[in-house]
Amino acid sequence: MRLRNWGVCLWVFGMWMMGCEQSSIPTWAVAGSLYGPFSVLVDSFAAKSGHEIQLVTGSSGALTTQILQGAPIEVLISADSLYPIQLLEKRPDAQTGVWGYGGLAIWVRDTANDLSAYSLLNIRRIALANPEVAPFGRLAMQWIKAQESPAQITDKLVFSEHVGQLNPWIQQQSVDLAFTSRSIEASFQMEGLSMGKWIILGAPYDRIPHGFWANRSSEIWPEFQAFLHSTTGKMILTRYGYSTQALGETVDYAD
Repeated sequence: MRLRNWGVCLWVFGMWMMGCEQSSIPTWAVAGSLYGPFSVLVDSFAAKSGHEIQLVTGSSGALTTQILQGAPIEVLISADSLYPIQLLEKRPDAQTGVWGYGGLAIWVRDTANDLSAYSLLNIRRIALANPEVAPFGRLAMQWIKAQESPAQITDKLVFSEHVGQLNPWIQQQSVDLAFTSRSIEASFQMEGLSMGKWIILGAPYDRIPHGFWANRSSEIWPEFQAFLHSTTGKMILTRYGYSTQALGETVDYAD
């Protein structure tokens, strides 16, 4: 698996537009909250199938815009189901669907209190992804509106493009509260990073459908999609707090 940031990705896109030779390795776009699990998934898939995949990452909205502008991306792995549908409306040469379900998590610097003790009015710096382009930022704003008047805490909010960019702020404890994803929480736990306290939210924030958009020219996606539902794929997703099964659905996939 290869990862490129968008600065390099845009350079590649510019070279491609000028007719330069392209890499034979397909490029897939993965939402920032999903980079941890999908980096493991594509490496495991490559070891099993021999297919290498290059990942670029960013917010689901920014990645969607890049594809619409012509970036040579075969697959979008989104942190919601809306961006793939919007993309399909303008790029119908593809298929969409839900690949799994994730959830919203909150990190707090003060470990002494539980969520019921918090008023956002008493918190100095609140971090979240940009709700204009990041699904988990949008979910965070929904939660905030249910608790407080957003106008009362506007000066406390600090934004990143996607939740993956919140990680350094959490590690450095430079914010007091951060809205992120369960997969980020799982990554911190697996890495033994124990600063602050994590709170996993319940319904309706615990089962968020995550979708995909896959160009029909992609020869690897159908095989990878089957891998997601294999024992190995489901084990990796579960480790990061994801599920591939809808409520009440029972599916048995063989490796």
